Amino acid sequence: NYPDNALCDDGNSCTTNTCIGPGGDANGCEVSSVIFANCNLPRKTNLIFYTPYQQNGNDISKGRIPTLTQATQTNNGYSGKAYQFDGTSTKRITYSQNTELGLSNSGFTLIAWAKIEGSNQDPWTIQTIIDNMGLAGVWNTYSGYNLRCYGAPTSPMICDFTYYPLTTDLWNIQSVSLTQNMLSSWHMVVGKLDSNNINIYLDGGTLCGGTKNTAPKNGNFNPSINYNMWIGSKTDSPERTLNGKIDEILIYNVPLTDAEICQIYNEFN
Repeated sequence: NYPDNALCDDGNSCTTNTCIGPGGDANGCEVSSVIFANCNLPRKTNLIFYTPYQQNGNDISKGRIPTLTQATQTNNGYSGKAYQFDGTSTKRITYSQNTELGLSNSGFTLIAWAKIEGSNQDPWTIQTIIDNMGLAGVWNTYSGYNLRCYGAPTSPMICDFTYYPLTTDLWNIQSVSLTQNMLSSWHMVVGKLDSNNINIYLDGGTLCGGTKNTAPKNGNFNPSINYNMWIGSKTDSPERTLNGKIDEILIYNVPLTDAEICQIYNEFN
């Protein structure tokens, strides 16, 4: 719940006391860090990135301001507003290079709500949700992470979470995947790296009635501390842009438990 009369980031006063998803109140206010602390999310001290996409693309946990490249805001988000992508290589949201967003081998959790609405221009049919894997336009850079789905949207798609380990082998990419009907419906997609495994969850994982898959971790994660984080497109393959919408992105610098991931799903759901 939000305190009455607290100021939102847009300067308006929140007069309701109801949290409609962690992303905003009933008036559509984008919450400030003070108000944000009252919402029911686990381990808020480890939440290093959170954007609800209500007023803009700002990261309200740390104040990061993105560069919007032709991505457009829509009122038809999962929780209020979201950003729309049309599958062309010109559309993305960029957050500047940052050591904290590069994350570390100690573990982390990526969370996003995504709705795929059609095909894109990529011949491999890959649609990107979150990417921090390489410099823009440079294919063979060996670090970072990626959360994506691929395949024909009219069929069950494969969604995977991928990371580069410390290696000089371009093809030594570690990933774990799930298959899901993604077309025209919202799904919470989660990638998690912990001390032993890489994990992917859809819709809160098995504790919430969704799905989860786990694969053994093979090599320490190589952080991409010098690269930008892109939302909706891939830094080294911009044709792999999402055709659809993205809403409510959260990044933790720790691996959340299955119960905590389910808690976040229920908080938004």
